[in-house]
Amino acid sequence: MALYAPFVSAQLSVLDTICIVGNPSHLAVPGTPGSTYNWSVKGGSIISGLSTNDILVKWGGQPGFYTVSVTETDSNGCVGDPVEAMVYLSLPEHALINGPDRVCRGEEVVLQGRAGGNFEWVGGKTKETLRLIPQKDTLIYLVALNGHCKNDTFYHRISVVEPPIASLHDLPDTIRVNTSVDFFYTGTSAEEVQWMINDHEAGNGYYLAHQFTNEGEQWITQTVKSGSCIDTLKRKVYVRDEFAVHIPNAFTPNGDGLNDVFLFKGVGMKHYVAQIYDRWGTLIHTWTEQDALQGWPGIIDGHDAKQDSYLYKIVVQDYHGIEHNYHGYVTLIR
Repeated sequence: MALYAPFVSAQLSVLDTICIVGNPSHLAVPGTPGSTYNWSVKGGSIISGLSTNDILVKWGGQPGFYTVSVTETDSNGCVGDPVEAMVYLSLPEHALINGPDRVCRGEEVVLQGRAGGNFEWVGGKTKETLRLIPQKDTLIYLVALNGHCKNDTFYHRISVVEPPIASLHDLPDTIRVNTSVDFFYTGTSAEEVQWMINDHEAGNGYYLAHQFTNEGEQWITQTVKSGSCIDTLKRKVYVRDEFAVHIPNAFTPNGDGLNDVFLFKGVGMKHYVAQIYDRWGTLIHTWTEQDALQGWPGIIDGHDAKQDSYLYKIVVQDYHGIEHNYHGYVTLIR
């Protein structure tokens, strides 16, 4: 009597290689009318054909070699010698691809394939590493060749994005200290925009407002990203520390919209206090940088001031904390 797998192999010392997660398999010996058969199956369980010469086995457990034996008892009650064979139970290997799923157009992609045993990339390559430069969205797959088990296929999609272009609007060559400048990304393809001023992070986004408080060369760096694609642009401006105050010597508050208010202007002014006195030294008007109404419109206690010369005293503090004092006369002309 010889043990065999009728649908798989002939008589062998290792009877068969069987996938644990596969379908149940038949094991059989030549049958004799009137005989019964006592099976011992390691690594699986008999689900049909018990006591017959042809059984159906559902396999499970761990991969490895397992013994199958059968003993025949004929119609006269005579017991034959046990017949043994080995089966090898295997598990399917799972395919896996490691690598980026978003790349910049023109960028080389390196994918690493894993399958435990034999495998094959799309196109038939069998090395662990696959290199390619995709020009459009691409689907790559890796097949784990599992022999008696079902092959396993892993799919990996690579999205190809257009490279972004760093783009910045025109900037003045020179700006004054404490001037706030608006920066805009003027391109269209960047997903992220990062700003740096003199190699220090300044902000993120398509827009940045920055006040320059230091004199000298200032470098603005814009870095744009889309996926793994990066582009960088640098621009230089010069920041000048300027201070100047201009005070008019006359004004005409006649309601024509021209020179109706005594108002001084300047650059580099941080704080200031302005006061107006009449010729007898009486304080008649004052304002600071925080007041909504700037300047003196030629009114005293709700009435038009008469045409005359009036004393002004102005104290201005610059951004270095230095005070500058100004006084003189302004003529009101009606």
